[in-house]
Amino acid sequence: EYQHEKEDYFLYLGRVYDGKGLNIAIQTCQAIGAKLKVAGQLAGYYSEEGYVWPEHVEFVGYAGLEERKNLMKGAIASFLPSQYVEPFGGVQIENLLSGTPTITTDWGAFTENNIEGVTGYRCRTFEDFVRAARNCQRGKIKPIDCRKHGERFSLESIAPMYEDFFEKVSD
Repeated sequence: EYQHEKEDYFLYLGRVYDGKGLNIAIQTCQAIGAKLKVAGQLAGYYSEEGYVWPEHVEFVGYAGLEERKNLMKGAIASFLPSQYVEPFGGVQIENLLSGTPTITTDWGAFTENNIEGVTGYRCRTFEDFVRAARNCQRGKIKPIDCRKHGERFSLESIAPMYEDFFEKVSD
């Protein structure tokens, strides 16, 4: 669901472990004094008994469909700082459809699907992540631009391409 007006938090939604870059999201939000909501399935030391989330982090647990929609559409921006090459990044597209910019790493599918300065920011260094988050706080990315780009990946947009491909293959 698209929402133009944003609330006062950043979002991390995905598997809750550092391979997906959660540590980067936590540290970036701490550096800029921002709230981070974390949703997803616990893994690694985040799942260990006694782990204490930093004060600026709210762990909301697993998010079903409605909660995902609400979290995504309300966030200032969403972190997807994967430390490996993401083959596509469906969560990124969901965020864009919600009008929410994405702050990603600068490799894998993000190099094609995250337009620097238009739908979010692609980062390589901690300073890049801090700059990106501050720019999102300042509203430098327009939610409607995120939505328009995300619509390129909707079923209505993609289905005709698949039909065309399968027709060519069957011919």
